[in-house]
Amino acid sequence: MVGTSFLVRWGLAMVAPRVALGLADDPRAAGRAAGDLVRAIAVVLVVGHTRELVGAGWIAARVGVREAAPALLRALTGASMFGLIFVLVASIVISLAAGRRRHLGRDFDLAGVAALAPVTVTLVALLWARAGAPLGVTGRGVVMLAALAWGGALTALAVVAARRRAA
Repeated sequence: MVGTSFLVRWGLAMVAPRVALGLADDPRAAGRAAGDLVRAIAVVLVVGHTRELVGAGWIAARVGVREAAPALLRALTGASMFGLIFVLVASIVISLAAGRRRHLGRDFDLAGVAALAPVTVTLVALLWARAGAPLGVTGRGVVMLAALAWGGALTALAVVAARRRAA
């Protein structure tokens, strides 16, 4: 399954995380999970922040690129910040918990798979809010809790996978 597509690997991370973590921990697939996380964040950017991107494009066309940069950076930050912070923290946790079986690159790949869960929750929440059902403060808190719980569960599975790898 080394030749699987990005969408298949993203789906596996959601429905069969042990399989996805096994694929990410394969030395032949080094760095692929990190690329998958970047692609997932790009999907969140395009799908969840379309209005901001179109606005920035319009400002760039009518006024100038310099004036459009803040709007573009706000959209990029909104799409990527949570997933990137999560993968950073998860990779540290996985590396520390792996003990003697630590391998920083592969641990980061495992964290990239775990970070797909919070990114997916973020995408669904953005689409829900864009469909006309604003989340409010409580809704955003529930989304954050769900994202962290799901990502934390995948991080725990990643720790188990890292501790089982050959020394």
